[in-house]
Amino acid sequence: MGLSENKTVKVTLTLTAFDGYLVSEPGTLTITILGVNDAPSFSASRYNFYIDETQTGVPVGFAPDFVLDPDPGDTLTFGLSQASAGAHPYVKVDPGTGEWLLNAHYDIDDPETPNPLRLNITVSDRLGLQDSAEVIISIRDV
Repeated sequence: MGLSENKTVKVTLTLTAFDGYLVSEPGTLTITILGVNDAPSFSASRYNFYIDETQTGVPVGFAPDFVLDPDPGDTLTFGLSQASAGAHPYVKVDPGTGEWLLNAHYDIDDPETPNPLRLNITVSDRLGLQDSAEVIISIRDV
């Protein structure tokens, strides 16, 4: 884990030089390390889900289960960055909680309905650093 944003760590070294004959007087070198904001990241680049066709509003997944952020207490926002043709109307991501829901009635018997649904979900922190992952949702006929 990295150093938290705006936290500092000081490292002090005492150094001497030796040229083969003489040793110098000791000198002190102090290095100050300042922590910066780190980007949130998904723990994998792709996630696969298998669900039964169903009605609107059924939870599919929960993005925070797959996100790592080295900055404790950072506010994260979730969204969709792109989707395959026709997939976007079927999936909704709550920007605050990161929950993925089926957003429309899904009927696999309809030839216009895409299967699987392929989309990219994003996570960003309060300073705009972000990551994305591919989500593939395969729908089973019931």
